[in-house]
Amino acid sequence: MPEFEATAEGYFVARQTRTKLILPPDLATEPVDMLGPDGVRLISAPFGLGGEGVTL
Repeated sequence: MPEFEATAEGYFVARQTRTKLILPPDLATEPVDMLGPDGVRLISAPFGLGGEGVTL
């Protein structure tokens, strides 16, 4: 389970994981930013949230 740290701007950042993840303060208006272990960066807005995960 990744640990998130909160920034002063309201973002939540997971740095100590294979895939780096930045969650915005408002998922409805801002994209999620992911950096994979292969260096590929994905920036996308969530399409849906469910009990088993997130669809981007």
